[in-house]
Amino acid sequence: MSRLNELEKFSKEHLSRLATDIFGEKIIPTNTEYTSESLVARRLYFNSFYSFIVTDLFEGIQYGHYPRQCEICKKHFLMLTARRQKYCNGYAPFKHNGKRVTCRRYAAYINLKERCENDPALRIYRNRCGSIRVDKSRGKITPEFAELATRLAEDRMYRAVEETEYELTQYPKDMEKKKLYEDTAKSMK
Repeated sequence: MSRLNELEKFSKEHLSRLATDIFGEKIIPTNTEYTSESLVARRLYFNSFYSFIVTDLFEGIQYGHYPRQCEICKKHFLMLTARRQKYCNGYAPFKHNGKRVTCRRYAAYINLKERCENDPALRIYRNRCGSIRVDKSRGKITPEFAELATRLAEDRMYRAVEETEYELTQYPKDMEKKKLYEDTAKSMK
């Protein structure tokens, strides 16, 4: 897990390559069956605990859940977004005012808050809003156009925060100035 810091991006391709380097391209013996009682479900049977762990890791990567090590408790957890979280939601090994608190809350108490700058979706959004403000102040776009473009950028940022796959693939393209302005112009008609 210490090799995660080597990655340029937390994407399926990069994580899959790293996991393959670590675990090799072995055949993992599992038996799969599909059931359809009230819904279609997949049931997996593993021949060893190792097979279970490796399969679970690859399944997590497939759905955008990235493994990280908490900087407070040193336990591993799965990130559910592209934001590079530093702390898990488990309990910290320390107490604050005699009470057990989560690692995230403990980090906040000791002023190690995760900075929003770590969030790629928010960073792109702030940059784009800055360019919209500049264009508005220079008279390149109207105040109405600027307001609508800002709202569209905000909607896309919230979608990126909720949908990891969108954030990693389409979001940067949708937030390019030319594309955002074209979509804003279309919505004004």
